[in-house]
Amino acid sequence: MEGRFLKYKIKWKKKTIIKDGYENIESVIEKDIKAYLMKQTGNKGDDNNEKFTHQNLVFKIRNHYNINYTDIIVYDGFEYEIDNILPTLDKQWCELYVSKINT
Repeated sequence: MEGRFLKYKIKWKKKTIIKDGYENIESVIEKDIKAYLMKQTGNKGDDNNEKFTHQNLVFKIRNHYNINYTDIIVYDGFEYEIDNILPTLDKQWCELYVSKINT
């Protein structure tokens, strides 16, 4: 895959907790990443007059980021949690399977 296909901007939020002697200091590191949107699926439903939406996305990014399952991806103003991280066979790319966080 060539870099010209990386035309979508996503924001990667990494939460770090620094343990001080007396308290825990929490900081969020944000970084903009260019990605390729491979697949987009979703559905809507009702339960007790409350509407629910479920949206799954698959992004392909370069594999030099230290992304964990606890990190958050922001795309198009919505936050997504990471379900799966799959590196490709050549170890240059990685696929992020994410699902929308209902707020």
